[in-house]
Amino acid sequence: MVLLVAAAMVAGLAVTSAAPSWAAPAEATPPTIVPQPQEYESSGVTRPLGSTVRVTDPGDDAALGVISDALESRGVSVTVVDEAAAGGSDLIRIGDAARPDISSSLHGVDAPTADESYALAITNDAITVAGADGAGVYYGAQTLQQLFSGSGAETSVTEARIADAPAMPLRGSIEGFYGAPWTHEQRLDQLRFYGTVKMNTYIYAPKDDEYHRSRWREPYPADKLAELGELVSAAASNHVRFTFALSPGESICFSRQSDRDAILAKFDALYELGVRSFSIPLDDISYQRWNCTEDAAAYGPAGSANAGAAQVDLLNHVQTQWVEQTPDVRALQMVPTEYSDTRRTAYKQKFVDGLDADVVIMWTGTAVVPPSISRADAAAAASAWGRQVFLWDNYPVNDFSQTTGRLLMGAYDKREHGLSDSLLGIVSNPMNQASASKPAIAGIAAFSWNDQDYDPSQVRSWTLAQMAGGDAATTAALEVFADVNSAAPTFSSTMWLPQAPRLAALVDAAAPDFDGTSLDDLDAYAQQLTDGPALIREHVADTLFLEETGPWLDASRLWGEALGASIAAIRAHELGDDDEAEALIADSVEAVRAAQAVRITDQRNTWSANSTPTPRIGDGVLDSLIAKLQVLAGASSQNWALGSPSVVSTGVEPGTTFRPQLAVDGNSTTRFASDYDDAASITVQLTRTVMVSEVVLKWEAACAARYIVQLSTDGTIWHDIPVDESTCATERIMSDTAMPVNFVRMQGVERATQWAYSLWELEVYGVPVDVAPTLTASAPAANAGESVTVTARGFAPYEPVIIAFDEETGVEAVELRANEAGRATGAVAIPADANPAAGTLRARGATSDREATTPFTILGGAAFDMTVVASTRCVAGKALVMVKASSDADAPVALEIESAYGTRAFASVAPGKNAVHAFTTRQPSIDAGSVTVEATAVIEGDPVKVEVVSAYDAAACG
Repeated sequence: MVLLVAAAMVAGLAVTSAAPSWAAPAEATPPTIVPQPQEYESSGVTRPLGSTVRVTDPGDDAALGVISDALESRGVSVTVVDEAAAGGSDLIRIGDAARPDISSSLHGVDAPTADESYALAITNDAITVAGADGAGVYYGAQTLQQLFSGSGAETSVTEARIADAPAMPLRGSIEGFYGAPWTHEQRLDQLRFYGTVKMNTYIYAPKDDEYHRSRWREPYPADKLAELGELVSAAASNHVRFTFALSPGESICFSRQSDRDAILAKFDALYELGVRSFSIPLDDISYQRWNCTEDAAAYGPAGSANAGAAQVDLLNHVQTQWVEQTPDVRALQMVPTEYSDTRRTAYKQKFVDGLDADVVIMWTGTAVVPPSISRADAAAAASAWGRQVFLWDNYPVNDFSQTTGRLLMGAYDKREHGLSDSLLGIVSNPMNQASASKPAIAGIAAFSWNDQDYDPSQVRSWTLAQMAGGDAATTAALEVFADVNSAAPTFSSTMWLPQAPRLAALVDAAAPDFDGTSLDDLDAYAQQLTDGPALIREHVADTLFLEETGPWLDASRLWGEALGASIAAIRAHELGDDDEAEALIADSVEAVRAAQAVRITDQRNTWSANSTPTPRIGDGVLDSLIAKLQVLAGASSQNWALGSPSVVSTGVEPGTTFRPQLAVDGNSTTRFASDYDDAASITVQLTRTVMVSEVVLKWEAACAARYIVQLSTDGTIWHDIPVDESTCATERIMSDTAMPVNFVRMQGVERATQWAYSLWELEVYGVPVDVAPTLTASAPAANAGESVTVTARGFAPYEPVIIAFDEETGVEAVELRANEAGRATGAVAIPADANPAAGTLRARGATSDREATTPFTILGGAAFDMTVVASTRCVAGKALVMVKASSDADAPVALEIESAYGTRAFASVAPGKNAVHAFTTRQPSIDAGSVTVEATAVIEGDPVKVEVVSAYDAAACG
């Protein structure tokens, strides 16, 4: 039986339908191979390799290294032999497909002929890897090592037949982002990774390398040139082409011979290091002005068409006078100024009419960050440029304002299968966080190798498992971490990849009731989110990844704690334990605040005015879920701006739809942007009249340097709350006013950027005015000399709450402080000399004058002693808890006995008598525990209460 894992066809590849030489167990599953081979047949059965494996010399040191490293890391020794070695199950034949020993042992798989192609045949007595060229041999080795499993004596290989070749000739990444360039260590690590996923291209084009862009005419310093030479060598050892890009567009004089000579001199220096692929990006420059007067004379007035002519002239000069005259150099690549559309323009027409046919043009899609790319889009681009284009895909790059605080770890998607028919290839523009970019880069590698069979989630899961070293728990933790870092923004307010899709599906399944199994699933997710960062830090060997993602890991743990506490609050509320629910809600709120206080201090990105942004974790899904659960659990303080009936602003950013309602929609991935005015404002009418505890402003990168928060009852008279210093992140502006508020305004004073004031969300929290205050005590009575815990609710946020007994008791009033939800709680001590009295306990707000009362009795100081004995006994194989209580009082005593198995009350126990009760447990064994006996009697005319706790031993009656 043959399991057909993939059946996409590439010209020149074939696996014949011969029966395999092994029998497959029904449960065998072939391993996932990334990138997915074009043709892959396997039964899933494995066979042992032995403690020593012979490998024929493949003629490629990198390929031999891949196999040797993979086997030796599993405890298998490797011996290199020549191609004349005798066959056997311990022999791996690997090398050029033309070798007779290889071509004769492919077991029905056609020998590869296409560039970079390979064939692989693993039977019960032979392993053969054939490459059409050096790259094919190397890629065959990379596939083979994915078929190894186990370690030591248990090392085995999965039997399979594979015919494979890339669908696109160019596959890789371009270090083309703004912000701090990658370090040398990061680049070396990336090049090793590219070889693993069969990428063949790395374009060196960091915008903030001054010798690449702003100081392009100057030669690299010797130390930097040596670093580049090491990268070129490392790239070659992983079969990656190091492409050097020079970006002269900001200052070049196109017609000046000295500038052309400077480009060729720079290329000569890199050629000497071993570079054989070059690029001239002319992106992100203005073509409405010349950099020198000579260009105006040579090409005419500045404008798009004449700029196109000048660029074509330069590119043709480099292609014909240097590329074609220099041995082994590949066709010149370039990035046009119009790189993100398919419109036919005068600029593009100059390229169609005059550009050398061999020059490769790069294109970012239908936008700088396109939400999708179809075959029709690629065909339109080819038509507009007069040739097939090379896709520069701006994913997972995070150097623009909409990505502030984000890691982009979503599975690469929304690119149509079949694009290989219309594109020369794809390169990923990654994040400043190199290792965190690997899941997305692997997706682009897999898609560009085999777009027809590409499975986004499968490739991301495979990559995360590799990062976890195969540890299942760590892989699961990385899956959750990637899920809450999945959102991929465009340059607008929309996301082309959704945030937290797995969590969102759990929310949909749980809503609207949020109970039962669906709540259990959310709780399990919360636990993984909480515990995952520690697992990741313990088991992920990639220290670069751990360094890059540190703030996001910290914030994820805190968001997990917030979600877990809100779920626990729901359960406590359902059980009627509102005090516990309230405490858990407070824990959830505190965890949210702690998560929002985490800052990205090692700022490698160019995220506008905000130098230390907050990591954005699951925003729009996770934060909304927590807020919803807090409300369902009975939270007294909630966002009273959410769903406002009226939101007005002084204006909206020109040319956008960032209307003010988007600041109160509960979705932290949509935003409001004002007009370009320092005095711009946004005013929100609340859904309920409240005493405001805090106003939360979640700023986008276009934030305020200075602003004021204003509160109003009628929308006319405003009360200012000063803001000490804007942080351009999530800001919590506290308010301790007791005034009833219906309107809240953010009044701008000074913008931090040239752009508008932009808010993801404006939230308002506080205590509703129409909720009557309440006061409760932990007991309705207490003896003089004891204490009682009181809880006052419904008061103004943060105000002092005065707790007072009736005057005749002689007990002085105490002051408690309300929290943000208007809740004050604390223990109140009753002095030993307090006067016994049945009366009233009062709570009064010091600023709001709100008041609540509850009946309360101070008992007399006289006392009596209680004797309580608790024990266990076995009756008919079941455990009983026996309790005997007596007092030395001269008056009858009322008793209440409380245990884990029930409560028993005695209305009156005469002096000298015992109260006896047996609690039936109906269990053959019980743990040790205790009972509580509360006794009340009138002694010398005063009511007196005594409480005694008595322990009992465990019992085993079975």
